[in-house]
Amino acid sequence: MTWRVGRSCFAGVACSIWLAALAPALAQEKSSDQLACEGDSKQYPLERQIAGCTALLQSETYISNNKARSVWYRDRGIAYVEKGDYDRAESDFADANRLNDKDYEALKGLALIELQKGDGRMAFAHFSVALDLMPTDGSLFALRARADDLLGEPERSISDLTEALRLSPDSSDYYYRRGAFYYRMKDFDRAVLDFRDSVRRDPRNAKALYARGLTETKLGRNAEGKADIARAVAIEPNIAASFAN
Repeated sequence: MTWRVGRSCFAGVACSIWLAALAPALAQEKSSDQLACEGDSKQYPLERQIAGCTALLQSETYISNNKARSVWYRDRGIAYVEKGDYDRAESDFADANRLNDKDYEALKGLALIELQKGDGRMAFAHFSVALDLMPTDGSLFALRARADDLLGEPERSISDLTEALRLSPDSSDYYYRRGAFYYRMKDFDRAVLDFRDSVRRDPRNAKALYARGLTETKLGRNAEGKADIARAVAIEPNIAASFAN
């Protein structure tokens, strides 16, 4: 099951593709419930995915197979998130983690739900444990930067985004987000460099263009600033409101 960009994962959380397609839970030929549970919403409706996972979890056949059950709890949690039922998703991610405390993706799910609830302390804790298990996942550092921000630690956010960029140097979004922290801290020289790098990697990143325009203006380069803002508005007419949010 893949959690894709564009799904309504969490309000205010820009989700990258952060849960990869899962390996088969069992080596044997899969049942229809397994196929539905481990599939995605392009293949199966969410209710069918949830029903498939529930049937597997309730089956006595797998009652002692903690590895498989952990995967199915996690899959059902993802489906509940896509459905917008965060309470059930949180419960399933917790059960997945209980059965397999090495499952960093279940921890990632718990952390994202804590971000949704505005609990920066718990989100930071979950992301940190997940990073201990998977220190090469740049998205975990980028997401932990959001928890840092909730905790009022912008310097730590910048540090986490810097590590995310070390692991994912082609990410336009990560450069934009780090630049936004520099902008808030009134370090306009560093901010404009990050916005430039963001636009270089994605010339149609309207937020980065708009932010670079604002920053160029702050640095006294009004003509460049106006040009960037005009380009951003041409790509996304409501970008000013989006940037303000």
